[in-house]
Amino acid sequence: MNLIFKERTIQKALVISSILLLCFILFELKYFVTGLLGSIALYVVCRGVFLKWIEKYHWPKELSIWLMLLLIIVCFGVPIWLMLELLIPKINEIVQHPQKMIQSFNPVITYFENNELIQRFDFSISQDQILAIVNKVLGYIPSTLNWVGQFFANIFVALFILYFMLSSNREMERDFSVKSGSDRGLRL
Repeated sequence: MNLIFKERTIQKALVISSILLLCFILFELKYFVTGLLGSIALYVVCRGVFLKWIEKYHWPKELSIWLMLLLIIVCFGVPIWLMLELLIPKINEIVQHPQKMIQSFNPVITYFENNELIQRFDFSISQDQILAIVNKVLGYIPSTLNWVGQFFANIFVALFILYFMLSSNREMERDFSVKSGSDRGLRL
């Protein structure tokens, strides 16, 4: 009886330890969930073209994988890179010279001061209010840069996972269809 109790205690301890370890791993990997979901979405989008390349046109699988990854990088990476190339100098200019930003609002202030409809409501904007708004916007820049870093890390994770999904696409699909649909007759 004592031996059975010890075996069950050990089994319960192993199950609890496994659950805690799984929770810890999932908590630590929560930043990569977006990359995983992105790779699944990219796989669904690219699957048809990829299979056409390797099955209909008989292209080598590795060449097709690398060409698909290159097309994804060009389609998504180039516009993002161009956007960042245009925005970063503007952000640097605002950070280094906030007075120029405030001066660019002078025509708006003049419009508000000279508009009769707005004057009826006693609405006015001061330089201090504009400076407070600019400082508030500048406060968001570090968190935005952090988001950009996470975004590129997720793109890298998505492309990394997509590479392996494409390299073993039929085996992966067969494994999912067998595990998820064998008792219900479902097939991919």
